[in-house]
Amino acid sequence: MQHILWDYKILSILALSLLTIYLIAGHLKRRWRYDSRRQKILIISLGAFFVLIFGFIFYGSFIEPQWIQTKTIPINLNNTEKNESLKIVHLTDLHAGPYKGPGYYKRVAKKILAINPDLIVITGDSVLGSAKNIEYLTPLKEATAIYPTYAISGNHEYNLSIPEDFFAGRFTDKTETIKQLFASINISYIDNQTKLIQTKQGQLYLSGIREIWYEPDTVDSELTRMGGSINHDLPHLLLAHNPEVIMKPSAAKFDLILSGHTHGGQIRLPLIGSLASMPTKLGRYYDMGFFQLEKNQLYISKGLGESGPRARLFCRPELTVLEVNL
Repeated sequence: MQHILWDYKILSILALSLLTIYLIAGHLKRRWRYDSRRQKILIISLGAFFVLIFGFIFYGSFIEPQWIQTKTIPINLNNTEKNESLKIVHLTDLHAGPYKGPGYYKRVAKKILAINPDLIVITGDSVLGSAKNIEYLTPLKEATAIYPTYAISGNHEYNLSIPEDFFAGRFTDKTETIKQLFASINISYIDNQTKLIQTKQGQLYLSGIREIWYEPDTVDSELTRMGGSINHDLPHLLLAHNPEVIMKPSAAKFDLILSGHTHGGQIRLPLIGSLASMPTKLGRYYDMGFFQLEKNQLYISKGLGESGPRARLFCRPELTVLEVNL
């Protein structure tokens, strides 16, 4: 229902802008020879303003959200003496549903095939709205049938809008439906699990933490358990939907943390950044990109889907390619 309201607002603004432009054009046609120079400048300026409004909203709602950016990030973990280059495709915030359908994810799969990665990871919020919408991700099987793929949950897998929703009982667990679809297309769900991954470039551990707004009191103990029962000579990566996980002391046990959740704000302006506040306790600084922390590294992807309005502006959907030197 929420996405319908957002679409209604967007279409209403577009219709109002077009109507205003039409009326201004009609006025100029009828009154051009009679209006003073000042009136002409005022009317033309007003018309130009509404043309810009229409252009930005149309572009941000229907063009940029479909314009996928493939972003390559080199990361050096310095865990081995060799100079490996492990290629990991990081997908997050896919939000399969009313805004993004099978055709979009077919394009994502084709991009992954062209990249030819060693590994694919998905860091939560795979669905928007009904759990049945997860079926829209089926075209990803073109890639996931070839490359080992691991996924975790995000807050949308539980319909959690804010951290307090869990304690108030305002949540719906969609993970069983999602796990079934993922299993059918060769995606392993690793909430609160650690896997030893063998690649052509060498071995590494990959852990996934369940959405931290769901049973939040267990997060630090789960991180401690997963971070302690491994061979510490090997690199250890953590998939965590919400980058706020770095506030947990035990998060420092992992060499690299991959997150999403923020969408980069979705609506950004040059020099200003995100117009929206970040949905984490970390603040606006941790909105997107690579961060060198005191003891490890963090990458926050802008994600491939949208929630709230269907819009993106100066914040293209992101398919991340991590070139990791183990």
